[in-house]
Amino acid sequence: MRFSPALLLSLVTLGAGGATLATGLNWQPDPGTVDVASAPAPQPVKTAAAAPSGDTALLQTLRDRPPFTPGRRPPQQPVLALADAAEPEAATDLPVPTVRGIALSGPGSIAIVALEAESHRLHRVPLGGEIGGWRVSAIQRESVVFKTDTVEAKAYLGKPGEEPRVETTRHDSEVAQKEDADGARLANGQHM
Repeated sequence: MRFSPALLLSLVTLGAGGATLATGLNWQPDPGTVDVASAPAPQPVKTAAAAPSGDTALLQTLRDRPPFTPGRRPPQQPVLALADAAEPEAATDLPVPTVRGIALSGPGSIAIVALEAESHRLHRVPLGGEIGGWRVSAIQRESVVFKTDTVEAKAYLGKPGEEPRVETTRHDSEVAQKEDADGARLANGQHM
């Protein structure tokens, strides 16, 4: 049997590597030469109380956001009691939102409106929702009915090149309560 020179060289190299490994397993470090650095002194940890108030408010806002809702918007703050104490005549001074679009879908209907103060921004308001001091009480094909305690305004869907058209009507609070009850029954699918 004849061995090739490459095979012999491989066997010799393998043997030498094995011998080096066998002697290397018995290697022990010299105990006098081991130098271990000491651990650095622990640094004090900043607590949330030491953070500036702006950071704490931001963190609280992030914690308050509901995790599984679209946009993770923070919950709406309740309206102050001062708004409830305002005179009813102030409601007549409220500008009626301009209707820019309507999406009809039964009780899930939505009115797309713009407020006078920010006409470049559109808001989606569902049936029964509130915007600018007005409550949406009805959404129809060509108009949206906004109500306050003393005033009812019917804003028509604007067409290109036309001024927005609004019809306002004053009504008593007793009539408004009856209409609200009727509107709630209609929203729930009950017939009068």
